[in-house]
Amino acid sequence: MQATTQQLTEDQPGIVSLMRQSQFYKIYKYTPRLLAALGEEGDIVLDAFLSWMDKNNLEMEWSLHLYLLHWLCHHSVWKKIIDNDIKKELLIAAVTRWSLLGMEHVTAKGMQIYSSCLPDAAIGIWKSTEMARPAKIVMLPLSDDLRPARDAYKVSFSSGNWEGLEWQTLHIPDRI
Repeated sequence: MQATTQQLTEDQPGIVSLMRQSQFYKIYKYTPRLLAALGEEGDIVLDAFLSWMDKNNLEMEWSLHLYLLHWLCHHSVWKKIIDNDIKKELLIAAVTRWSLLGMEHVTAKGMQIYSSCLPDAAIGIWKSTEMARPAKIVMLPLSDDLRPARDAYKVSFSSGNWEGLEWQTLHIPDRI
């Protein structure tokens, strides 16, 4: 007997709603300040951002919130509401997603990310070594000589040590 597959389409009841809820949750779960600042415009921003991601072939991986930060900071309408607290919140959301989903760095102990939208600091996370303890999130001031040229990240494979690590540039499309 041959197995058959069925494509789930938007005309099937509930599929669009379920997909939409999932996308909304992925983006706004870790960013309550952003959602509050957007208010009723949250759905409009979600649609526009997802369309931009689709046009640029970007995936909803750990860097999702870094993409969103870049998109918001360069968008003619939305950049006006993005203050430093929301920028930090989006970077923290990105490292949090990395710690939960970072299967490409399974043995890594920590990660740091940098965004040109918040040029004077990087946000880092150290994975917890104990199940009952949360990860440790840190903000690291960056001097001009330590700042990467573009949005970037670095991964540490030894606990508590950022020394000697090189920034890996993230591909973030310039055009919004």
